[in-house]
Amino acid sequence: MQSNEEPSGKLEIGKVKTLIHLPKILSSYIKKYKNVNLSLITGVTETLKEVLNHKLDGSFVIESDFHPDLVSHEVFQD
Repeated sequence: MQSNEEPSGKLEIGKVKTLIHLPKILSSYIKKYKNVNLSLITGVTETLKEVLNHKLDGSFVIESDFHPDLVSHEVFQD
């Protein structure tokens, strides 16, 4: 994707089961970027391994101790 293009294509994201704000965030995202095919996969340990192996594009988690190769960004606070 070029910096001036709208996101499109497949976006696979992992998540934990208990993220309350996630539906609102993802709903806004898919309304804004209609050409993105979003998939959600549940399970913390499995999804972080999948991110490390480049099988998932990212993961929403509640823990803060990550593998050194992962970058984290705070999206919201529960």
